[in-house]
Parts: sequence; C-alpha cells; structure tokens
Amino acid sequence: MPYFSVVIPVYNSKKYLPDAVHSILNQPIQDFEIILIDDGSNDGTEVVCDKFAEQYSCICVIHQTNQGVSAARNTGIRKAQGTYIMFLDADDCYVTGAINQEMLLECNKGYGVIMYSSLSANVKRNRYCIDMKMGEAVIRGGQALPISGHFGSCLYRRDVLLERNVYFDEGIRLNEDETFKMKAMYAADFVRMKESFLYIYNTTPNSARYIEKNIYDYIEAWKKVNVWLMQNGERGNRRQAESYVWQKILSRMLLYAKLYIQQGHGKKICCMNSRE
Repeated sequence: MPYFSVVIPVYNSKKYLPDAVHSILNQPIQDFEIILIDDGSNDGTEVVCDKFAEQYSCICVIHQTNQGVSAARNTGIRKAQGTYIMFLDADDCYVTGAINQEMLLECNKGYGVIMYSSLSANVKRNRYCIDMKMGEAVIRGGQALPISGHFGSCLYRRDVLLERNVYFDEGIRLNEDETFKMKAMYAADFVRMKESFLYIYNTTPNSARYIEKNIYDYIEAWKKVNVWLMQNGERGNRRQAESYVWQKILSRMLLYAKLYIQQGHGKKICCMNSRE
C-alpha cells in the first residue's frame, strides 16, 4: 500500500499536466500513488493520462463523464489507498524535494492535517513569490481554524476523511477547496503547520473574480458547510465553528447586496438568510 495518494483532477489540461506529474515522480520519497481523474477531457488530455499510466506503475487513470472538479476529487478520495491524501491541480506542481524524509516523519506522528507553505508562479513559471507562509505550530482540531493557506499545500489523513464524512461539495464552482480544508481541520484531532514549502500555485488570467454568480456560489458553499456541521459535527467546539461559518456567509451576503446596489439592479435580492 502506498503511503501517499496524490489526486489530480484533469480536464483539458494536456499543456500543463506533464509538469505536474513529473513534479511528483522526481521527489525524494517514492512511496506514493498518483491518481489521475480524467473529468471528461476532449482535447487529447485523456490520451496523455493513459500514456502516463502505461509508462509508470504508480499511476492509475479513472475516466469519467464531466462532473466538475469537486466530483473528480471525491472520486480520488474513494479510490485512494494511501495513509495521506494530497490534491494537486493539473496546472500546478510541487516544490522540488518537498516530499522528503522530514515530511514522512511528520506524517508518522498521525496528524489529521499537515499544512505547508506555498508559492505562486506566473504562467511561464519564470517568476515566483510567496503565496502563503505558515509558522511552526501544532493546533488542536475540532474547531474552525481561520488559517490562510492553499488547500493543496496540505496533507489529509485518509481515515479521518472517510470516517468523518469529509468530501468536497459537488456543484459548487467557488470556494469548494477552502470549505473542504475547514471541514478537514475540524474533523482532525490535531493540525500541524510547517514553514517549509510544498505547493506551487500557477496563477492564470482566468482566475475566479467576485462576480455576482461567484459570490452566490461562495455563499452556497459555506451554507453546505453549516449543514455538514449539523449532520457530522458533534465534536470539539462546534458552536465556535458554526459562528465562523456564519461570519463567512454574512460577509458575502453583504458584498452580494452591495454589488446589486452599485449595478443599479431593480431585482429583488435572493433570500439567502434562512439557516438550512
């Protein structure tokens, strides 16, 4: 059984996928499996995935009809066999040498989530800057932790995700990664923060912006977290977690309303203030 399962959702990304895959294959620790979830690609990416699987025994491919990135990642969670699951987007990559003996030692301590620092790069990957820098700490889980950090720069214990029903909310196009990270941290007994860098986030011109539809998705994502807390959250400081979630919802409701006013809409603002 592999120690690490790296889940890569793939959709029409043949230009970047080889760099992502090779950033794993070239790591010092080789005790991993790579799970490529082809989410209905139609530009030849599916062929690239199959070639990787033919060439490397540690790589498997799952082809599915297009269902969105959250559904693809959930397929990866169910397929994974590793002690820890990692998520890598097809246009991003890992820092060279990051998956090393030191990481393995941290994992052997059994933390529910281990969060590393991350970098960001431009499309050509000839300029880098610090995306998120973590401090060294161990924090008790069972609460909402307002810690900034890229969700892909985290390692998640697979048994914690499965036993405590931590999955991505499907159908949400914005903030599905942050809400997943919050649920995983709440489900964990302990969260480890590490200063060292793991993830390189590739910034693109098509990054999501706070347009009306995206803000609505943001609100819906956090409302689903609130439902998850009610169904699965009988642990730790649930009241604090619920308060944190509703702060997220209300802040975006205010922004949603502000946009309507600024744009001069005469529409009635959707009623989203009822707790589900």
